[in-house]
Amino acid sequence: WIVLQRRTFPFDLSFNRPYQDYKDGFGDLKGEFWLGLEKMHQITSDPYTNYKIAIEFWTISGKRLAWEATNFRVAGENAAYQETSSEYN
Repeated sequence: WIVLQRRTFPFDLSFNRPYQDYKDGFGDLKGEFWLGLEKMHQITSDPYTNYKIAIEFWTISGKRLAWEATNFRVAGENAAYQETSSEYN
């Protein structure tokens, strides 16, 4: 698994950032972070590999919510880093 984003309460890291930060990534991989759109594009750019994405988060009351999809891709900057996926669960 590759973690694309990590946020932990009490949200010490501000995610209110300019475009370049979201493109390049920011934060600390041992804490809160955003991996970066360009890295996500590079990771998912192999057309012969089927990538899967899983999104997990917990409510304030501690309930776990999850969503998964297959065929996950992040396009390059020229395509505005558009995400595509299918087969939602």
